[in-house]
Parts: sequence; structure tokens; C-alpha cells
Amino acid sequence: MQSHALAGEITERGTLAYIERMQSSRDLSACPSTVKASVVFWLAGCTLNVLRVVREFDWSDWVMYPTFSVLIALWLSVAWFVWRGKRWAQWLLLGLVAFGMLLLPRQALRLSEFSTSEIVMAGMLVVFHVTAAWLLLTDSATNWFRKKSRNVG
Repeated sequence: MQSHALAGEITERGTLAYIERMQSSRDLSACPSTVKASVVFWLAGCTLNVLRVVREFDWSDWVMYPTFSVLIALWLSVAWFVWRGKRWAQWLLLGLVAFGMLLLPRQALRLSEFSTSEIVMAGMLVVFHVTAAWLLLTDSATNWFRKKSRNVG
């Protein structure tokens, strides 16, 4: 009889310790509003990219379907892992935005080839993605990513 009481006490202490650990990890995993807003801006820019890609791709070529699927998976994966606090995803998003900014001068040289709607869409895409990157570089976001990466493992 005494062993059952001891086992119950150990289980209760283990359960309480588990609950305390979960609560402290929830505090660390509370995603700051800057990261949430960054993900929203990233996805808004990706939505504009989807519209652009759908319009520009030659859909008669079967290769475009898997290519389009991979692009969608990449964009959504980056958003998901940033939301989950993966520091590598933060840097990947920043790198993708920086790469896009490096392509701007080339696109600016071909500005006369684009319609007004394409220019407006490209401008909105730049604003959305640069805002997403900027929000990830704020103090609250950077500190949260650092805390999350320190508590892995």
C-alpha cells in the first residue's frame, strides 16, 4: 500500500514539474507581434508573387507545375519556420529579400517593358518584403530568435 502512495507522489511531482516546464517554454515561445507581422507581410508579398508567376509562366510546359509547387512550398516553409522561431529561417528570409533587392536595378532598366499594373505590383512586393525583413531585425524579434535558439536541445 505504501508503494502505491509513493508512486502516486512521484507521478504527481513529475506531472507538476512537466507542467512548470511547459509553462516556461510557452513564455519563451510566445511569438512577438513583430515576428507575426513580418510573417504576414512575407505572405502578402508571396501572394503577389503567386499572381505574377501565374500570369508569366508558360503553363503548356509540364515543368512549370512542379516548379510552381516548389516555389509555393518554399515560401510557405520560410513563413512557417520563421513563425516557429527558427533562426536559420530568419536569416533565409533576410537573404531572399536581399537577393530580390539586388535584382531591382536590372528590373528598373526594363521598366518601359512593364505595364502600370506590373510596376505597381512590383512596388508593393518590394514594400511587403522589405517591411517583413525590417520587422525581423527589430530588437524584440532578434531577442526572441536568440532566446529560442539558445533553448534548443
